Amino acid sequence: GGLSSALTASEKSTVTNLTINGTIDARDFKTMRDELTVLSVLTMSGASVGGYTGTGGTVSSQSVVYPADAIPIYAFCNTDFIGKKSLTSVTLPAGIKLIDMRSFWGCSGISSITNLSTSLTEIGSGAFYRCGNALTITIPSSVTTLRSMAFEAFNGTLVVDGSNPNYSSWDGAIFNKDKTTLLFCPASKSSFTIPLSVNTLGYGAFSHCMNLTGVFYIPFGVKEIGSWAFRNCENLASIVIPSSVDTIGNGAFSECRILQSLTVHCSVPPLFDTGTLAFHLIDKKKCILYVPKGSLLLYLAANGWKDFENITEIPVVSSFPYTEDFSYGQVYSWNIIDNEGGGQVWGIENPCNREIYTPSSSNGFMIIDSDCFGSGKTQNTDLISPTFNFLDKTLIQVSFYHYYRHYQSSEAKFSYSIDNSITWVEVDKWFFEGTSNSIRSNYDLTSQLEGKTTVKFKWNYVGTWAWYWAIDDFEVKANAPLQANLTIQNVSVENSTNVCYNAENQITLAGNSTTVDFVSGSTVDLIAGQSIRFLPGFHAHNGSQVHAWITTDGSFCDQSPAPIMAQSIDKSSFIEGQSESNGISGEDHFVKLYPNPNNGTFTVELKNYDSATVEIYSLSGAKMLHISNVESGVFPLNIGIRSEERRV
Repeated sequence: GGLSSALTASEKSTVTNLTINGTIDARDFKTMRDELTVLSVLTMSGASVGGYTGTGGTVSSQSVVYPADAIPIYAFCNTDFIGKKSLTSVTLPAGIKLIDMRSFWGCSGISSITNLSTSLTEIGSGAFYRCGNALTITIPSSVTTLRSMAFEAFNGTLVVDGSNPNYSSWDGAIFNKDKTTLLFCPASKSSFTIPLSVNTLGYGAFSHCMNLTGVFYIPFGVKEIGSWAFRNCENLASIVIPSSVDTIGNGAFSECRILQSLTVHCSVPPLFDTGTLAFHLIDKKKCILYVPKGSLLLYLAANGWKDFENITEIPVVSSFPYTEDFSYGQVYSWNIIDNEGGGQVWGIENPCNREIYTPSSSNGFMIIDSDCFGSGKTQNTDLISPTFNFLDKTLIQVSFYHYYRHYQSSEAKFSYSIDNSITWVEVDKWFFEGTSNSIRSNYDLTSQLEGKTTVKFKWNYVGTWAWYWAIDDFEVKANAPLQANLTIQNVSVENSTNVCYNAENQITLAGNSTTVDFVSGSTVDLIAGQSIRFLPGFHAHNGSQVHAWITTDGSFCDQSPAPIMAQSIDKSSFIEGQSESNGISGEDHFVKLYPNPNNGTFTVELKNYDSATVEIYSLSGAKMLHISNVESGVFPLNIGIRSEERRV
């Protein structure tokens, strides 16, 4: 209690670095907080904290009992909730057992807190609220209690000593020991992927994580979203809630002020455990609530959900081609089902670091890893696509890359449903043997699916301590029926756009005072059965690529079926210096690829080959296609590549 009298008035207003030895109590913390106005570096490693009872401590309006060996309540934050922002570095006293509530609340300038010893057992509520400047705190093995919101809006990284029996950490966030409950995600995070082990988002888990932007995906397996879990995540545009969620706490999405959409995959509206503040301050006139097909009436009548003025069923896919490469786990409108009930399901994480070879495996894929779940564990899980509408479509081609590693009684099936998941029709199955790593499976489902409006696709895996199945690069192609004659008028094809026009007989561009502009950077294909007419008003700008031809074999835009079950191998050859050559010949063999560069649609000619392997790579080194056992001949290929990967 003697610190205030030991310092002069001048020292109190000028001291920036302070080292304290001896015994201090709550009165001395009040002096450091209120009287040392520019205190920056505080070293207390040679000090001990004694107990104090009275009105002279950090809560001066009343008599308070302050325990010994504790950083007292409001140590560096006054009762008006204003933290001591001048502090940059704090070395704690030895033997501290408790960091009490709100002790470092709002101390946003701190970049270092050290000497958290193994005597520490508890960190109080709000102790490090809005604290830190890229601060890293390591929680020792001795801590048994972390109070709610202890690290709310914390700016930095949280690490838990690996020998702590109660808590764990991953990617800067804190969980319970087995990572089934996410407790605190630092507000410094601009992105965060919730581990698949998590089934509960704790009280205030993402509260004030204002650096999170765009779409946030809660993974399947999460059952409970705790109170205030996403409070004041004010820069999130969209949140996706999986079908596994059954409880949402009070204030869970409160103050997500710019939320544009909320997608809920639960067929039955999740319950609210207490209160009605789950969506407090969300603009319910502008924020669209997307719900599963067939559940609209339930949400319109459900408490809390019915307050949204724009509730609509999750949109069906009606624009093609549709692709999903599971890029970093963003799987909007997909669903996962746990038929076994043990929480062991498909996910975007790769828990055992399997090497899966697909064109986009580097940015993520879906996997169910039975081996990783361990001995005696059984999985029966479905991965289900969005709903597709093929009302006016034909030539429906479905493909995906996958690697199924078989073991004993494990099973893998690919199916479709035309009645919105009520019944399923098996397309393919892998029961007795695995596949290469990986293969591309292609299916022409035109006769089964054309004209259907509620189509879904499903990958079902069953296994007991077996191996795994990975899925990537799912694609659906479908075309509207060919027109006999097509007239293109008042159209401008933009930069970086690939488009293909076709007609059974004649294509006419512009004319009659209309315009057609193919701007620089665009790629346009024109395919007709009889003639293509370029009339006044047509302009292909410098830098555009326009390919126009009369088909001789009846092939039109993206309507040639892909090779069935094209398999890839582990190693491939590369002919150095030939990546831009249109023809390669030698020893009576001949290879020709044209046009080159192209937009992913081209022709390959092979001469004098009994059995060749064709592989297509982008300039970035990504394998786009692999076909084995190709004989000599002329055949078209379409690999649907992105614009930045056109040159092969």
